[in-house]
Amino acid sequence: MNILLVVTGLPDDQNPARSVYNLNYAHELSSEGHTVNIIYLRALKPGRKLISHRKYNDIGIVEIGCIIPQLSHPTVENFTYLLFKYLIKNKLLAKYCENSDIIHCINGNGTVYAGLLSERYKKRFIVQFVGSDINSSLNKNMKSRMFTKHLNRASLFSFNSKQLSNDFNQKTKLTNKENYVVYRGVKLSNFTFKFTPISSKLNVLFLGGFPNNTNLKGGYTLLKAFSLLDSKLKDSEVELSIKIGGPNSDKINFECNNINVQFLGAVNKDRISFLMKESHIVIIPSLNEGIPNVLYEAMASGNLLMCSRVGGIPEFINNEENGLLFSPDNFQEIADLFLEILKNPDQVLNYALAARNYINKFDYELFVSNYLKLYQKII
Repeated sequence: MNILLVVTGLPDDQNPARSVYNLNYAHELSSEGHTVNIIYLRALKPGRKLISHRKYNDIGIVEIGCIIPQLSHPTVENFTYLLFKYLIKNKLLAKYCENSDIIHCINGNGTVYAGLLSERYKKRFIVQFVGSDINSSLNKNMKSRMFTKHLNRASLFSFNSKQLSNDFNQKTKLTNKENYVVYRGVKLSNFTFKFTPISSKLNVLFLGGFPNNTNLKGGYTLLKAFSLLDSKLKDSEVELSIKIGGPNSDKINFECNNINVQFLGAVNKDRISFLMKESHIVIIPSLNEGIPNVLYEAMASGNLLMCSRVGGIPEFINNEENGLLFSPDNFQEIADLFLEILKNPDQVLNYALAARNYINKFDYELFVSNYLKLYQKII
């Protein structure tokens, strides 16, 4: 099968973990004998080419500089729409599109562009919603005629969680389309359960960072929680040590007296696996999410998951069974949970074991095969 992916994010040198699942998915399809090419919709910036091409193993990647039209001023919207209609006539891009069997748009914010490609090259397309495209953007997107036109042209919609599907249906009222929930899961063969015994140090990992210096991933909430905890840990027998990685995390100025805090900056994929092996707790304090990739990996690798109760996270974390949940942006609740864990650190292993047993049902191979079934369904 020949598959064309339209994505709004791929890893790069500045952010090696950004949307890495898009590249992983393309690689998995390619390794199973399918032909895969990617159209990467990048922000239009001074000095960046409007269109460029590169190869990743056997995968062709066309990068197109653009502005998401439905999120822009009407004048910019019309300009970028016309510019993209011109760019999709590019010979290499045309070749990729003409030879494709299906167009798969990963992230609803790329719907207009995927729809234009589908329209010009007479290909069917699906739209996969992943999280922020519903939580942060969908209300504004639905005010755009351009967006709703191409959304209605899609053959079907898929979602990374049940919660995303429910939110989408409430906001769009599109009851005439088939919706599918396909959990991404994790490639279990890449993760061996490894729990580091807790002696005098409890290692915590947070990888969300501070994207665009905002609190979207809950980084600033987490810092408030540690500021609150700091004075209460003066006589603690177990040291709390936290490593913070992700966008802008190397630019944060924060100090504690009784908590060891390290800021890592951007973290590449290989290092994430190592960091998870040496940690006891992975915390996800996001304000909104689909289901983050780090959740799957942490569940597989031997960590207690502490997560905010948002998006599809409660579909995988059952509070006080295979992890701990707290209210989003509630630093007091986070601080209280850490105090309870430090009083009884032995419970961390029990949660970690339960998490691994649960995630065993969601091998990444099922994710790939389920999408191949969807492709066949609409071709």
